[in-house]
Amino acid sequence: MKRKLLSLLVLLMTVATGAWAQYYNINVNFDSQYNPDFTFFICDVMGPDMPNGTLELFVDDYSKGSFTVDNGMCSGEISPALDAGDHTWKAVFYPEGGGEKSTEERSFTIDQGFAYVYIDDPGQSSIEMGVGESRNFRGHVDGPESSEVNISSSNDNVAKFRASSSFSYGFEGYIDAVGAGTATITVSFAGNKNYKAAQSKTLTVTVWPAIDVTTNEGATGQYWATFYSNAMNYQAPEGTQVFKVALAGTAIEMTEITDRIVKKGQGVVLKKTASGSITMTPTSSNSSDDYSGNSLVGTMTNITNPGNAYVLNYKAATGAGFYKLSASGTIGANKAYLTYSGGGAPLRDYFEFLQGEETTGIQQTEAEVAADYGTVYDLQGRPVTNPAHGIYIVNGKKVFIK
Repeated sequence: MKRKLLSLLVLLMTVATGAWAQYYNINVNFDSQYNPDFTFFICDVMGPDMPNGTLELFVDDYSKGSFTVDNGMCSGEISPALDAGDHTWKAVFYPEGGGEKSTEERSFTIDQGFAYVYIDDPGQSSIEMGVGESRNFRGHVDGPESSEVNISSSNDNVAKFRASSSFSYGFEGYIDAVGAGTATITVSFAGNKNYKAAQSKTLTVTVWPAIDVTTNEGATGQYWATFYSNAMNYQAPEGTQVFKVALAGTAIEMTEITDRIVKKGQGVVLKKTASGSITMTPTSSNSSDDYSGNSLVGTMTNITNPGNAYVLNYKAATGAGFYKLSASGTIGANKAYLTYSGGGAPLRDYFEFLQGEETTGIQQTEAEVAADYGTVYDLQGRPVTNPAHGIYIVNGKKVFIK
């Protein structure tokens, strides 16, 4: 009788307190966007009190471990990370101190992450190259564990990408300039199961051709030309001399550019000792020579005389030099020229190259020399009162007197 009474009392207490029969609501929230390192989650266990206990978590029927619930809350990291896509979680909560376990199961989705494409080198969005040149090209993808980039050219006959190596988050190689024109190099990431497609990055490549420059014969064994480009630097071949030209008053002085690199936007005089054209090759190399004081200007296209222009020419009586261009005369593409308005002295018909000399002078009469300069010296440094036909030193420069 006493045993039956005790059992009844225990049953009544269980019903009154809810012990061993309490049901808990469980909710688990996962990061909604893919993270390559781990997947973070938080759980919330709700009931009439703030329970403590243990939560066992399953994702897609695989156990992800047991986690301590403190005052109805828990959190943790799942590694390796869950892939983007649809999943199902199942959680089993075991209350501290015993009692019935509670189970909840729901579906959830992890969205794809964002990927970003970067071109690291070159740093600018457009470059210029010469036919036959190669340029470093490298970059990376921020986001994916694997770059999986696609690199394409809008015109492989102009420029194309050549890979040298690749690694987990980037690409590296070269852009090869194939032919003259403009091409767009596009780097794209199409996306994968964990990442959305990235916005493509582009590089505009302008490829300039080599230019064949026709020479004019001067004195025996001397062939002259001018050259100009504002597109990019150009390299003259071996066997060709390159000169900048300084115009000071009524005299010009030629200074050799020893590395034979014609800077972008600079006009030059070219000289060789064999007949035939001169092939100027575009280059990304920079000249180490000083172009300051260069008076030559130029044009990329055929133009009519812009005013007081002097162009390279050769006449048997006076030789090679810069001759005054007629008002309706034209200047050819990629040619350099001088402009001269007199500077207080009589306007000259031409500036002559003194063959074999780096310094050139202007053809002048004796009266013009006296009016312009004053004292005249011969090549030995002796004053000359009445200079005759020949070469003299005037203000430190060589001058040819008719």
